[in-house]
Order: sequence, then structure tokens, then C-alpha cells
Amino acid sequence: MRFGSALRVDDEWDVEYLVTVDGDGQPDPADSSHVTQAHNQSDADIVIGSRFDSRQSDNIPLIREFRIRTINTLLNTTF
Repeated sequence: MRFGSALRVDDEWDVEYLVTVDGDGQPDPADSSHVTQAHNQSDADIVIGSRFDSRQSDNIPLIREFRIRTINTLLNTTF
């Protein structure tokens, strides 16, 4: 199923949540409950999860962390 088709499922079926994750095998589908809990505890229309908890980056190589922070800074200052 393509990504756009998956997002149209919400309109076709009566679902309470639509959670999407990368298909590269890194996300654990069991973690979807954290996203739905965050939604239930707020009045947000959309909830975006991150694999980085509280900006902790103990397991990230320094060069990757540098790249991530650089890109985030560039995007935040541009948009």
C-alpha cells in the first residue's frame, strides 16, 4: 500500500487513530500506544513522536548528532 492510500483509509474506514511509521524496521509498532496515549492526554489534532526521548542522545555517534543539529538549526531559521 502506498503512503497516500494508507492515509485515505481514515476516510474510508471508521478508525479512531491512524499511526504511520517508517518502513525501515527501526520503529517498534508496540510504541504506537505512546502516541495514542499522548493524543488522549491532550486536545491536539495531530501527535508526532520521536525516537529521541527528552533530547537525550547517548547512543548517537557525534558526527550524526552534529548533522542532525545542523539540519534542524538550518530548517528552524529558514522556516
